Amino acid sequence: FMVDPAGIIISARDKTLIGKATPESTILAAQDRESGMIRYQNGTALIFFQRLESTPWYLLQRADTRVVLSAMRRMGLGISLSILLGLGAIVIILRYFQRKVAQPIAVMNAMMARVAKGDLCVRAEVVSDDEFGSMARAFNSMVSELAKLLDAVRDSERKKRLAELDFLQAQINPHFLHNTLSSIRFSLEMGKHEQAQDLLFHFSRLLRSTLAHSSQFVPLRQELASISDYVELQKIRYKDSFSMYLSIDEDTLDCRIPSFILQPVVENAIFHNETSPGTNYISLRATLHGDDLILSVSDTGSGMSEEQISQALQPPESLNHLGLHNVHERIRLCYGQDYGLEIHSRHAEGTTVILRLKAVLPGINGETFK
Repeated sequence: FMVDPAGIIISARDKTLIGKATPESTILAAQDRESGMIRYQNGTALIFFQRLESTPWYLLQRADTRVVLSAMRRMGLGISLSILLGLGAIVIILRYFQRKVAQPIAVMNAMMARVAKGDLCVRAEVVSDDEFGSMARAFNSMVSELAKLLDAVRDSERKKRLAELDFLQAQINPHFLHNTLSSIRFSLEMGKHEQAQDLLFHFSRLLRSTLAHSSQFVPLRQELASISDYVELQKIRYKDSFSMYLSIDEDTLDCRIPSFILQPVVENAIFHNETSPGTNYISLRATLHGDDLILSVSDTGSGMSEEQISQALQPPESLNHLGLHNVHERIRLCYGQDYGLEIHSRHAEGTTVILRLKAVLPGINGETFK
């Protein structure tokens, strides 16, 4: 309705109401507002009113409370549905983000962790041409380059290790050759031609055996044969000064050891026997202990002091003082820092030198660790 200040209807959809007073006019007359809403009839009805601009008249709208509340409920339901749809869209967007962004990042992070642990065989799958595809290709290229560099370093270290082994072995061989040739020369100078003949016989056998197995590793039985010739040479040189005894377990004979590695240790035992009066004894034992081959050379000589033991395993000051140090270093280069020589000695009671090596047996396709 449109009503005047007295509440008389001056315009309405139902033209029969024009000129009549509305029931709401008294309620409206009590309001001193330009616009608003009034509840009446015990809250079952609502009046919405608005003063028309530049006039004393009011535009009046009567509404049933149930109708208004029903509309509001429908509006609330629409808002709630809109919120649910919005949340669903957010979830879909987040899932898409996870699949397209977060998941590739997590996979790349996991592969980088594997590379950090030393796995250089891992490769990222390139499934797209976007930034993640470029990242995967760059990652694969990086890992490939790391693998190549690591192989190059390993090859360099292997060549360096072989060069060091050759150098150490070359140091040991001339040392022995010099001593033997000196003994032959002294025998000839003293007119001991039969002794010189025996020296040359065993020396030639030892040289033939040494040159025949130029391989870095030889069976223990072959090394023992060389030691036998070497001992015979030294028995001639140091006549009646020592006796040699062997105690070799049968299952050690096929174990492969670095060639020409026992001679410097046996020579050391003979030297310490030489400094002791009377006939002394040298024993060579070979046993298996778990995955290790234990070789021990014991003598009943004068023994070594703690200082001598310490110096024996230190780098020599010149090539004229070689032997136990080179054997120790050669074993460690072959098998690692947990292997090498141990020296146990007591004054006037003798010395025991223990060689700890990996037990290596010949396999079908080469050498295999026991």
